[in-house]
Amino acid sequence: MTSTDVIDVTSGKTAEELASLRQLTLIIYLLSAAGWMTGGFTSIIGIIINYVKRDDTEGTLYRSHFSWQIRTFWCWPSSR
Repeated sequence: MTSTDVIDVTSGKTAEELASLRQLTLIIYLLSAAGWMTGGFTSIIGIIINYVKRDDTEGTLYRSHFSWQIRTFWCWPSSR
């Protein structure tokens, strides 16, 4: 059995799909952090990706990360 044959029983995602979601989550965190230097431009790109890919995270631990990223994006302007 290879690592791509392993399936997360709670989400139905393969190890490859989970690795992809992990990488995407990290990229969005980086885009959000870079938003401080780009006047929010990269944060907007990150939030668009969050909304487009959110359904793919259903049933995984990355769902909570995506929710947190979305909430943080919308709360950030009000904290200024």
